[in-house]
Amino acid sequence: MKRTVLEAISAFLIAAPLSTASAADMPLKAPPPPPAPVYNWTGFYLGGQIGDGWGTSFQMGANGFGNTGNYRITGVVGGGTAGYNWQFNPSWVVGIETDFSGAGIVGTTGSSSTYGCIAGCENRIEWFGTVRGRVGYAFNSVLFYGTGGFAYGSAEADIIGCPSGFCGTRTVNGWTAGGGIEIAMDRFWSFKLEYLYVDLNNYNFTLAEGCAGTGGCVSPAKFNVVRVGANYKF
Repeated sequence: MKRTVLEAISAFLIAAPLSTASAADMPLKAPPPPPAPVYNWTGFYLGGQIGDGWGTSFQMGANGFGNTGNYRITGVVGGGTAGYNWQFNPSWVVGIETDFSGAGIVGTTGSSSTYGCIAGCENRIEWFGTVRGRVGYAFNSVLFYGTGGFAYGSAEADIIGCPSGFCGTRTVNGWTAGGGIEIAMDRFWSFKLEYLYVDLNNYNFTLAEGCAGTGGCVSPAKFNVVRVGANYKF
């Protein structure tokens, strides 16, 4: 009996250090990584954008006197943006945004015997701005949104070269709608890709050649814009 007890104690003393060493050799389990931070879109921001504008224009007599037919207008647009977003429930985002852009959207057509373009006719958008609402859905730092509201700008129709009395410039207004995607890179900076359709309606103007005495002439100020931009959120 005494021998059996001694053998059991000896076996325990031999095994204990081995067990302790085995436990010490086991790698420690790393703590789980902290959850990724959740981005919040609420806040005031300022930014800028640049892109391309294009569309179709024409000139025609308001009383049916001649028509140049449609011709393409295109050019670069760029300017600044200011806005405010509210995020709620928990991924919906609503906001209001205003922007102002200089524009070189221009197009020309050849001479027209029916309309009276001596050296060809020209249309251009010189600048435009918008005041829009935005509604979007955020996947954390990625925001998909639609937008729409009021638009205004400066449109010009003229004979190429704009000789005296052959130009008609108007401040026009209308509406705009579109959508885009905005991606937050960190707490402050985000980048966006956006499309807008801008409809500043048809406007009347008078040129000395052709339009005088016919009730004036009519031309549209309608164009598309695709632009990229960066915003800084305060």
